[in-house]
Amino acid sequence: ADHGPFGGGTNQNTKVEACALWVKRMTETEFLNIQEQMMYDRSVLLDEDRAHCEHDIPQCAEELMQQAAITTRSIFAQG
Repeated sequence: ADHGPFGGGTNQNTKVEACALWVKRMTETEFLNIQEQMMYDRSVLLDEDRAHCEHDIPQCAEELMQQAAITTRSIFAQG
């Protein structure tokens, strides 16, 4: 079981607030690095157009807030 600080539903707001602060402080270079890592993780070729929406790759830092890792509880916390 996941016993981390963001594993339960009671901490969902904390997770969202932490991500919002992270996104607010993120530079363009940092976002591009995160975007590239997400493309690699999802097997999207790095030489492809970064605007491939079917791969659910965020096109700006604010779109990171819509990712399932932020909007949902962890798989271990769901009942």
